[in-house]
Amino acid sequence: MDRLPGKETSPAQREAIIALHLVQVPVREISRRLNIPKRTIHRWIKLFTDRQSLENRPRSGTPRITTREQDKMIVDAVKEQPLITAVAVKQQLGLQICVQTVRNRLHGAVLHHRIPARKPLLTQQHKEARMGFALQYLPEDASFWDLVIFCDEKIFASDAHGQLHC
Repeated sequence: MDRLPGKETSPAQREAIIALHLVQVPVREISRRLNIPKRTIHRWIKLFTDRQSLENRPRSGTPRITTREQDKMIVDAVKEQPLITAVAVKQQLGLQICVQTVRNRLHGAVLHHRIPARKPLLTQQHKEARMGFALQYLPEDASFWDLVIFCDEKIFASDAHGQLHC
């Protein structure tokens, strides 16, 4: 049984801890066999001794409104259509949840809203002007370019973004 760091101990792991403890296997050996920290093993042994149960106690906070399947459907919908909005995902899947919940599930899957930069298209006139500029300075030697501080034909600023979101 592999255990990922920072993850909850599964019911099967808890049962294995108690079963090994009841047959007098030392905590160090249980830790080595199950790949679980000794501190976690001590905790579950104490909880079992005190409560005679390996179940989690009820947790505070509001229960999740979506199931794992719904969460997966939300993420899959956005991966299929990266330009879809959270409102459209909610409507497409027919979910009776808040749009912010859709956004929260996407953030949990490390999918964040972005406005993609628009790249201006080069017209034939632009291409000809660039070629003329390049040909004009082609014969210049290295000493000429040592005196040039900066040369560019566009100021670095984004054009209007429009309504495209992803």
